[in-house]
Amino acid sequence: MSYGKDKERLDAQRYVAQNENAKREDSAALSGMTIGILLALAVATLAGAFLYLSRRDESAPVVTPAISPTAAPSSSPAEKQTIIREEKTRELVPVPVPQATAPQPNINITIPSAPSSSVAPSSSSGTEGSSNAGSPAASASPELSPSSKP
Repeated sequence: MSYGKDKERLDAQRYVAQNENAKREDSAALSGMTIGILLALAVATLAGAFLYLSRRDESAPVVTPAISPTAAPSSSPAEKQTIIREEKTRELVPVPVPQATAPQPNINITIPSAPSSSVAPSSSSGTEGSSNAGSPAASASPELSPSSKP
């Protein structure tokens, strides 16, 4: 009767192998299902974010005209009220700014003549006379010269 025991043993091994295969298939199906759900959630989140960020400003109220039935027709036409809105604008006009010029400085340079020199120094400005070029009073300012006093 060893044949029966071998068969039972083989049947038991097949049963165990089938159970292990079923568990493995269930585990693979569960992990595949989990991955599929996670991918679907990611796609849905991205699509929702895209739609949310690209939507138009729908906070502005939408006005739809409503037709109201009138009980009696009026003899005078309905008065329309026109509202004119005046926008205040500012116009920038350039204003010329006067530029203050610096006053010209009055610079007088006095060069003393050399006492032992036989050649008279030449005048540095063209307004002084050449006859008084050698004297120190000629190079001084006109306010200090003795000839300008009354």
